Amino acid sequence: VPKAAITLNPTMARRGETVSVTGSGFPSGDLVQIQYQNLDAGSDSFVTVTAKAVDSAGELNASFVVPSFAQIGKEHKIKAESVGVFNSVTAAGTHATPGAVVSMPEQATSGNSISISGMNFPAFATVAEMKIGTIDIRPVPAPATSIDGDFSSTILVPQMELGNQTVTIRVSQTTITAFLELVEAPVVTVTDPAELFAPLGDRLERVWYLDRENQAWSFYDPAPRFAGHNTLESVPIGTGESVTIIINAGDPVEFQGLSLYQGTNPIALD
Repeated sequence: VPKAAITLNPTMARRGETVSVTGSGFPSGDLVQIQYQNLDAGSDSFVTVTAKAVDSAGELNASFVVPSFAQIGKEHKIKAESVGVFNSVTAAGTHATPGAVVSMPEQATSGNSISISGMNFPAFATVAEMKIGTIDIRPVPAPATSIDGDFSSTILVPQMELGNQTVTIRVSQTTITAFLELVEAPVVTVTDPAELFAPLGDRLERVWYLDRENQAWSFYDPAPRFAGHNTLESVPIGTGESVTIIINAGDPVEFQGLSLYQGTNPIALD
């Protein structure tokens, strides 16, 4: 007679997510309690998270929600114990919660803003520490985590030495360390649109440019009749600025390593 056994799916889930439990080998019709290890109270402490009766073949189909006391980035023991008239049968498994993670750019420039987000931190907690090196970069008010332990924040990169800087983020007792490379600001080059877009020849219909700082549109049209009417007099390149290039009918045309097709082509200038 095979021993009772259970299978968890998924074997890793965040607090508040649902895990299914299938099992076999339990006494027919018994009530099976699913117990989750509570590491805060000790390795021998278990809390019942659900209970389900097995069918006549001794098979179990149940589910439970990962409890809020589950520790972040830890593996927890799971017990499925039948409550029978004559004797109990126990099966064991393990379930893990994912560790806290931080997402942010790999590089940044002093004086610019970047986004920093986190997942799987303690829920409903204020970000107690957010530093680049020894400089506190938390905005006011400080960000707080959601019910899922997530947060997102936009911060201003302080003036610091170039190179790798340590980023430290702490929420409650959970601390994550990452690295951010500070680089020089890109060189801005201003180029005559007639010279910049000359390689497109007669395939170019028009170029539109949005000045994001002033929220103003300007355009360049190579047609002679627009010679005195073009509003795009210079193009800043090297800053990731974007333009929309309109190409007339025909095969794709190459420009700055990209293939431009008939119609509108939004690109970032190299």
